[in-house]
Amino acid sequence: MNNTPIPKQEKNILRDKYLTKRLAVTSEMRADFDPKITAELLSLATYRYADTVLLYAASKGEVDTTEIFHEAVKVGKAVYYPRCCPENEGKMYFHRVTCLSQLVPGRFGLCEPQVHLPTLSRDTLNAFCIVPALSFDNEGFRLGYGKGYYDRFLANFEGTSAGIVYSVQKADNLPRGFYDIPVHIVVTEVGAEIIK
Repeated sequence: MNNTPIPKQEKNILRDKYLTKRLAVTSEMRADFDPKITAELLSLATYRYADTVLLYAASKGEVDTTEIFHEAVKVGKAVYYPRCCPENEGKMYFHRVTCLSQLVPGRFGLCEPQVHLPTLSRDTLNAFCIVPALSFDNEGFRLGYGKGYYDRFLANFEGTSAGIVYSVQKADNLPRGFYDIPVHIVVTEVGAEIIK
């Protein structure tokens, strides 16, 4: 698929489609799928050798990331969560979190780290970034929520990026723009697919 921009309305139709697919995953299915996704991700060599993990607080039916946080902290990894700053050119800053009580309600209905917590340094070579999305395709491109925060962040990210979604959210091909950055790995309850 080429990188010709598609109309916003068409992208919104795709967002609705994959959000509906995600919300159709029942609580019983999540109880089965989430531990499998977590175990698959924790077994990745690139995750195991990373000293820093960039995580996010799940919402609206996303894969639960709580156990990933606890396991990362237990083995001594530094864990950071994103805070969105639309007033600062739509940038996203990652702050170090050592306990989940340091997350507070933020923008877009998401839990974010408290603003006073230490921020991530520019050196991300040995970092592992777990990326949220409504869908990922076979080349690692993502369908996000339309704000562009992760696209801007990943453009300068030097570490390994991985998307986690349920298999029903996978697509063969998604529309992508010139500035879209694919993730390196996509993990579902079926397994991990190394993109590059």
